[in-house]
Amino acid sequence: MMYVAVLQKPLFGYLFTLIVLQLPKMNAGHFQILGPLEPILASVGEDAQLPCHLSPSVSAEHMELRWFRNTFSPAVMVYREGQELQEEQMIEYQGRVILVQDNITLGHVALKIHHIRAFDEGVYGCFFRDKQDQGEAFLILNVASVGSDPHISMKTQENGERELECTSSGWYPEPRVQWRTARGEKLPPTSESRKRDEQGLFTVLASITIRDSSIRNVFCCIQNILLGQEKEVEIFVTAPSSSTWDPMLLLLLLLLPAFLGLTGIYVAWKKCRTRHRQRNGTVDSIGKS
Repeated sequence: MMYVAVLQKPLFGYLFTLIVLQLPKMNAGHFQILGPLEPILASVGEDAQLPCHLSPSVSAEHMELRWFRNTFSPAVMVYREGQELQEEQMIEYQGRVILVQDNITLGHVALKIHHIRAFDEGVYGCFFRDKQDQGEAFLILNVASVGSDPHISMKTQENGERELECTSSGWYPEPRVQWRTARGEKLPPTSESRKRDEQGLFTVLASITIRDSSIRNVFCCIQNILLGQEKEVEIFVTAPSSSTWDPMLLLLLLLLPAFLGLTGIYVAWKKCRTRHRQRNGTVDSIGKS
């Protein structure tokens, strides 16, 4: 398991708590409990290990070992007299944690949490006790998740403005959304909302209004700052159609049926007059003969 240092503002409180909680272990005794000072980063659905060890290296095989958070008991995991005890275990961790004790005789052990969830994030304590001494250390577990591929939908308003809506789910912690053009120009969002589901993961919905008719390609980028990963989708924005008619064009369209009708009447009258003259000419010829 890699230990990753994360320098984010929301973690300052965690780090301060960690430093303060480490102070009680500086007392005199025949061992100290040490854990990683940097936060441990784990992805949702994967496994994570929270290690602690004794200094100096002495066997912890016959010690009581306890990992806890929020309350000392019930705990995340309790190991006593060579076995794990479920009667003191928090319900949400039953069947999900084991003690990694490959190097327990050297004082190195770790709590392994299977199938990490968003709610597993927080400060954990590890406690060691034998007949002569006891001690504890604290460590931070950060959880992260990259969500689904973003999806963009588009609506054209009556005034020609185009409204784009970008959605994606399954993110942790809260993701950052950026809109940009094909040239890399950032576009200010109209609105953004984030909601947590039953697993504690975030669904993001962001919208933007395009008023510039020259913009054709728009990108929606959703970023997980903790992991340094992002997902992006592109949409081709069609040109807005004009919702108003040109007055001259409208007039021509209105007059066209009347013009065609009058033209038809004139052609019919012309033909009728020609036939009438032809008949009169024929009659006159017969009378003279």
